[in-house]
Amino acid sequence: MPAVADVPSPRPAFTGKVQTIVQSFASRLVSEQSTLYRRKADIINLLAQLVPYVNSRFERINILRIFVQHWRDPDSEVRVTAIKMVQYLGESGIPEVLECLNENAP
Repeated sequence: MPAVADVPSPRPAFTGKVQTIVQSFASRLVSEQSTLYRRKADIINLLAQLVPYVNSRFERINILRIFVQHWRDPDSEVRVTAIKMVQYLGESGIPEVLECLNENAP
């Protein structure tokens, strides 16, 4: 499987739709956090798969910040998923991962 950073750029119409979906799910993950329960893990997984197709660097960093915030979620499945997805994106070559982690360092 090629690294995420090596994926060729898809059509602009596709990336526009992906951007809309990502923004929708990211805002839902933040605003409905207490009512989503275990579905948060599914949304985090979905967002991690779509992040490479987001053109906005700012949006990718925001998604990663949301993932890092979920490292302290009361549900262990959500915590594990958030950690694994940040690891996946880092291993895939998304450069914003290191920036986000350096931001959150003590």
